Amino acid sequence: MRPVSFKPIGRADIMQPFDNNSPDYYDEPVKTQTKQTTSTPPAKPAVTCTTAMTDAEFSAAKEMIKRQSFAQDQVKVARQVAKNNCLSVKQIKEIVGLFSFENDKLDYAMYAYDFTVDKKNFFLLNDSFNFSSSKDKLNGFLEGK
Repeated sequence: MRPVSFKPIGRADIMQPFDNNSPDYYDEPVKTQTKQTTSTPPAKPAVTCTTAMTDAEFSAAKEMIKRQSFAQDQVKVARQVAKNNCLSVKQIKEIVGLFSFENDKLDYAMYAYDFTVDKKNFFLLNDSFNFSSSKDKLNGFLEGK
């Protein structure tokens, strides 16, 4: 006796006998086609910062950043602080000083720019970096703003 399989015929809940040895039998997986959608990320809203965090708020935020065990977590929390508050260059410089890695310092400084109350003083962050290449990247970034 030959084995008999079942295959769907239109509706998934109705099956009919199907002979595995028939010429209509295909032993390959059924490929499903998924619709690819492309979406553009939402435009970054323009941030107008006029007042920096208070000393008490900033101190609490800084302690939260310090408590993070891993560098990537420190950067993540620091970004949250910047995104939800406005910072002075002095405050950004203090946060940058908490990071061990040069790339983290630079990435955060450039991210925090849009949330800075005194953008004209942003050049003061240059001495937060050890490598001239980082200073060059920061200055190139500022020239583009």
